[in-house]
Amino acid sequence: MFQKRWFFPLYLLLGLVIPVSIPVFLWSEDLANSFLICYAFRTVNVWHATWFVNSLAHWEGSRPFDKTLKPVDSAFVAKVTIGEGWHNFHHRFPFDYTTSLEHKSYHWSTSIINWASRHGWVWDLRRVTPSAVRQAILISGDGSVTPDEVIG
Repeated sequence: MFQKRWFFPLYLLLGLVIPVSIPVFLWSEDLANSFLICYAFRTVNVWHATWFVNSLAHWEGSRPFDKTLKPVDSAFVAKVTIGEGWHNFHHRFPFDYTTSLEHKSYHWSTSIINWASRHGWVWDLRRVTPSAVRQAILISGDGSVTPDEVIG
């Protein structure tokens, strides 16, 4: 709820005002240049990087949980993005906050959520049961992961 309530003021402050103001006040940069580089160029690059990762996660890899879905699991994408490459799992089990099998790789987003949970900032975290994962692998998986690889 905090994010929903404060998104636009925080975005304006942290995404626009502060990044554009720092070069202007600390290095006497021209406001137009600062806006173009520190806001527009940065924003476009982040969007392109995000969409590129999402495109990769729908292109080359395995479909261990549901071979009928377009998204794939990719160890390469997971390594490059620190855990965001397990897209087939994410689309097959969208309610699971971890978005991957625990032992596959480090996932920074899951780590942040776990940290926030330990501090009482998030709760009611949902996970898919190991038996449901095994069932999905057996029924609709592509065979790249065996049910024995599921921990729990």
